[in-house]
Amino acid sequence: AVGSATYLWKRSPAADRLAHAGAELALLFCSLVLITGPIWAKPIWGTWWTWDARLTTTLILWLIFAAYLMLRSVSVGEEGARYAAILG
Repeated sequence: AVGSATYLWKRSPAADRLAHAGAELALLFCSLVLITGPIWAKPIWGTWWTWDARLTTTLILWLIFAAYLMLRSVSVGEEGARYAAILG
């Protein structure tokens, strides 16, 4: 988010690269949480998924990261970076 805001403010390519790299790492770690969490939850809670607020917001966050990276992949150049920064 900081990289995206900096890109929108200063149009710095370094800030855009920072935002893109941060989104990739965030998607990776968020995916790990969403995969390993239900594995742990099944024996403890007796169910794979509950619609708890924390679990649901983590899923929404994962969807935002995925949408950010998909937007980056279909839009190229400065226009794509600007749209992704707005989403970020």
